[in-house]
Amino acid sequence: MRRSSTPLVVILILLLAAALGVAWQNAKPFATPKQGENSEMQASATETQLGAISPVRAAGEPEADAAPSPAEDADPAHYRRAYLLSLDSGKLSLENTEDIQGDFAMRRGPQEEWSGMLRCRLVSEEGKVLAEELLPAPDHLCTVLDSYDGTPKPVSYTVAGPVMFQLRLPRLAAATRLDISRITGPGALARDIPVGSLSLTSP
Repeated sequence: MRRSSTPLVVILILLLAAALGVAWQNAKPFATPKQGENSEMQASATETQLGAISPVRAAGEPEADAAPSPAEDADPAHYRRAYLLSLDSGKLSLENTEDIQGDFAMRRGPQEEWSGMLRCRLVSEEGKVLAEELLPAPDHLCTVLDSYDGTPKPVSYTVAGPVMFQLRLPRLAAATRLDISRITGPGALARDIPVGSLSLTSP
């Protein structure tokens, strides 16, 4: 009796159909988005790119969050005004002023005074002393005993020509002039000799 080959043929046909189905699924093209969906995707991408761009600040334009520096009556520990002064043969002149900012240490006690120093004071219109600063004499180098001719004697060496120096004082709206004098004499006998008075008000 001869065996029937029908079941084997059926199995081969089913395997072939399954293989064709898998191949067709792999070869199926991707679905393209509709026109409306494509427009929305492009708009979203454009917004993302625009959002990533930061605004460019023009050259010289101050930053928005930078606080302006106070001009008058500011904390002297952080804000001061620098005066550039010239002293030429006893003649005092104001060359320039500039507002500066930093950490300025406050003195714990009075400054030590000695002969030749400059006493610099900010004075109000009523003559009240608002601030004071002492500076070493910028136009006096030293005094020595010169024995070149055999007899020691004090000799003062001074700087030839005009001397430029800087003075830093608090920013005070009530200050109308800057008075500078020179301390002469030792200890209790010292007295102030006026050097010059500079107006701080606009002409």
